[in-house]
Amino acid sequence: MSFRHSIEEAFHHFILGLSIATSDVYEITSEREAGDGLPDVYMKSKSPLTRPHVIIEVKTLKEGERMETALHKALRQMEDKRYNSALVGEILHIGLVHDGKKCRVVSKRKINK
Repeated sequence: MSFRHSIEEAFHHFILGLSIATSDVYEITSEREAGDGLPDVYMKSKSPLTRPHVIIEVKTLKEGERMETALHKALRQMEDKRYNSALVGEILHIGLVHDGKKCRVVSKRKINK
């Protein structure tokens, strides 16, 4: 396991730990199969009519990669691997990219019928 992968995994666990505070309103899983992949954090709303489902993908910025490119890769991965295929209602896709002390977030809302 590389150092950068270890940092990404630590960041992933930090975000997962924060999301546990919402376990009264979300069913939270991590690295479990959804669609054609394994989303980092998968938060299925217990009240999908009033609260969106949330899927979070965490990435570490690669050397020479632009932050904007990495953010869009995170969103594209969620779409390409159909992480939301089992969900109905509003879904919030969140891509989170970090590089040392810098962190950026991008989100996209989608409606599954």
